[in-house]
Amino acid sequence: MRRSIATVSMSGTLREKLEAIAAARFDGFELFEPDLINFNGTAREIGTLAADLGLTCDLYQPFRDFEGAPDAVFKRNLERAERKFDVMNDVGAQLMLVCSNTQPNVLPEEERAAEQLYALAERAAMRNLRIGFEALAWGRKTNLFGQAWSIVKRANHPHLGLILDSFHTLSLNDEGHRKGTWQAARARRWGLAHCANDLFPFCARVVTSSYRMALTCRSPRSTRRSARPPRSVSSIMSTSRRISRRETRFPTLSIATGPPKRSGGC
Repeated sequence: MRRSIATVSMSGTLREKLEAIAAARFDGFELFEPDLINFNGTAREIGTLAADLGLTCDLYQPFRDFEGAPDAVFKRNLERAERKFDVMNDVGAQLMLVCSNTQPNVLPEEERAAEQLYALAERAAMRNLRIGFEALAWGRKTNLFGQAWSIVKRANHPHLGLILDSFHTLSLNDEGHRKGTWQAARARRWGLAHCANDLFPFCARVVTSSYRMALTCRSPRSTRRSARPPRSVSSIMSTSRRISRRETRFPTLSIATGPPKRSGGC
């Protein structure tokens, strides 16, 4: 079972974070874009540093305000995505998180959102990359995971998957969490789940839905200056072991600390 942690969850420089992650014997990390922007070096140097530390970049995030855009904005979004793909290749990431659009100009048609995500997945596929779509609780038109799943299902592209997040799901008391949307989503080839609140029940529902995924668990962000992951990670690790005893075929278990924020991670 692989374990990783999000760089947004830790204090310090990106180099300090990666060194702490490696010292804690994680397998990989999720790269939060502001950490890259503030890094005194290139994306390729991050990839080299990670490889030297025995780490892999399991996710690059977030890519914001993409789906449902007007045509002129959509064209610019695709150009923007190509630059992100360049960065992903340099750091060695194969999965990019796309969170639902929060802009006031987003259009409500599900078909448009699906077509645009399909086009993005097509471009990702040409580089052997994948796209994961996540519904933000404050998304302008898509804020429930059932809505996100409907869009992913309509797009029907093998390089496009669903990202679930207990913070966004439970903060809105999403009915899909209780009414079996898990079962409808089980046919998805792969996905990813972020878990923040009500950890084990949420994860257990994801596990029993039987679709292949990566799992990211989030606990409160450390406010200390040390780059060490906070002690709450140990309780999440215990939960991950409980989950792994129930289901062992999932390829990645990612442990992330730090709740999602509008101005921060998704």
